[in-house]
Amino acid sequence: MKLNLLPTKVKQEGALTGAWITFGVLTLIGVVVAVLMIVKSNGDLSDASGHLADQMQRANTADTTSKQADAIMQSQNVGLLTRNISLANSMQAHCSVYPQLYNSVRGYIPSFFRLTSLGAAPIDDTTSTITMTGVINNYQQYADVMLALWRIPGTISVSRSEYQLNNSYVPALTPEDQTGRRIKPGESNLPDDPLARLAAMQAAAKPDSFQNIGNFGGDPTLTRQAMPNATVVTIQVTLKKDLQTPDPRATLSSPLSTGTPATTTAGGSGAPL
Repeated sequence: MKLNLLPTKVKQEGALTGAWITFGVLTLIGVVVAVLMIVKSNGDLSDASGHLADQMQRANTADTTSKQADAIMQSQNVGLLTRNISLANSMQAHCSVYPQLYNSVRGYIPSFFRLTSLGAAPIDDTTSTITMTGVINNYQQYADVMLALWRIPGTISVSRSEYQLNNSYVPALTPEDQTGRRIKPGESNLPDDPLARLAAMQAAAKPDSFQNIGNFGGDPTLTRQAMPNATVVTIQVTLKKDLQTPDPRATLSSPLSTGTPATTTAGGSGAPL
């Protein structure tokens, strides 16, 4: 059993001394932190002021340069040079317009439609026409090729020339032909009399030697056309595409102004295949 023999006054004086010591330490720490914050703030303010002065100098230099450039661009020679360069760039960029169009369309042309020529021409600044000529082997392909070409993106309409039927058919009866034997388009009725029919077949006989039909077996540098049982068909596809070419005459003759764009005009391009 411990006995607390110290008077109460002594204990209170010890606690008060510890509190003053703690207060002194905290005050010293606060003063040190305040001094450090003041020094840091002054340093940041000095750096910001220097950075602002540097940025202001650069901004003034940029503004002066911009005004000098504006003054130069207003001169006659620079305006003429700018227009010529813009026209040249537009003409150079247009060189790839038609090849890109042809490459994008080729993927939608079915393999059974053998192209002999492919061309394109602008209608206005939003629409153009693609004209393709090729060989069709039968009437079913004549119908299928239309469905295939409608798949081209931006297509507005698809039109085609007439299909020349070459299938045999039964003609109307005549006094000499009461049987109705099948013939090809362009042929005459075969008479019932055997001798007359033989004479008619001999008169319509064709040589079985090389006839250079459709240039098959002929000059390899020329386009091969249709074989006897095939048909040449021309198809026109109207689609949303601007193919107008820059017009040098209209651009160069127009009043000079800064940044004058190249004037476009209708033009066409076609290439045999």
